[in-house]
Amino acid sequence: MKEYTVTATRVHGRWELDVPGVGVTQSTTAGGAEEMVRDYLDCLGVAEADTAPIAIVWHMAPDSASRSFRRPPDRL
Repeated sequence: MKEYTVTATRVHGRWELDVPGVGVTQSTTAGGAEEMVRDYLDCLGVAEADTAPIAIVWHMAPDSASRSFRRPPDRL
């Protein structure tokens, strides 16, 4: 059985999940990442989608931890 090592990167408030050799999907929460990967594999017809070992390596985007957002000034 193939094991999937997924790279999860925090981008714009969601997790981008890169499954090598398969593709990329997203999850809005870290807790839902594995389920999203399994759903993605299932949609692509991977037979062992429900049982394959999945390891997730977590990364923060370099600018996401320090980025601040400001509201533009009100116009008169």
